[in-house]
Amino acid sequence: MFSHKYNSLRLGVFQVSKYLWFALECFSIVVLCGCFVCFWVQVFVFLSDFCKSVSTGFFIV
Repeated sequence: MFSHKYNSLRLGVFQVSKYLWFALECFSIVVLCGCFVCFWVQVFVFLSDFCKSVSTGFFIV
């Protein structure tokens, strides 16, 4: 009886840890994708500002 309870408890812990690991993987993928998107948004904003300043500089000259 005790060993059966222990086995089911161990199986439950294994299932919970498996779900936690899956959630952690999903969270890390989301964080990585968010950082990637933020990086490209920053690059795009920098490039558009740079192009604007260059074009206005040319127009001023």
